Amino acid sequence: MIYLVIIILIIVAGLGYQKYRGNQALTFTHIDVTGLTLDEIVKIGGKASGSLAGRLGRSMPNARRVDDGAEWHAQIQGSVMSFSAEPLPDGSGYRAGGAATTMRVAQNNIGSNQGIWGLSKAITNAIFRMLGIPHNSPALVRRRKRVLRAIANAGTVLESTPVAVPVAGGTDGRPSW
Repeated sequence: MIYLVIIILIIVAGLGYQKYRGNQALTFTHIDVTGLTLDEIVKIGGKASGSLAGRLGRSMPNARRVDDGAEWHAQIQGSVMSFSAEPLPDGSGYRAGGAATTMRVAQNNIGSNQGIWGLSKAITNAIFRMLGIPHNSPALVRRRKRVLRAIANAGTVLESTPVAVPVAGGTDGRPSW
């Protein structure tokens, strides 16, 4: 009985971790950088967002100009990571970042479709669809980190100003003792 509980806990923890990694990929993550033009950011980010074969073959994704910035997309195993670069409000540089816009749901494709194995595959795939477990979300997060790291290495990263967040206390801003 204890072994069954341990196995169920391991399965639930694994599914929870995959869901967490999917949420990480869906969250827009950015850096503020100066010392680069918009064209340089698109060129560096576009090259870094490609697959290994694309980076070696010098193919670049098509960047699209939007307002004052640009955006481009990278496809990773059926999922899409969208990147954007836009000028900062004070004009001191650009904000470059990315988030997953389309995520493929994980599927179990191992083994035959007959008998108990086929039934377990169908149940597993239904659970993945219901919970929205993404397929290989760590690859999306790694690709975004690679792009942001390449842009940061080429330019100068601006320190982000911390936003004042009210803490628990009195209504006048003083701590309540």
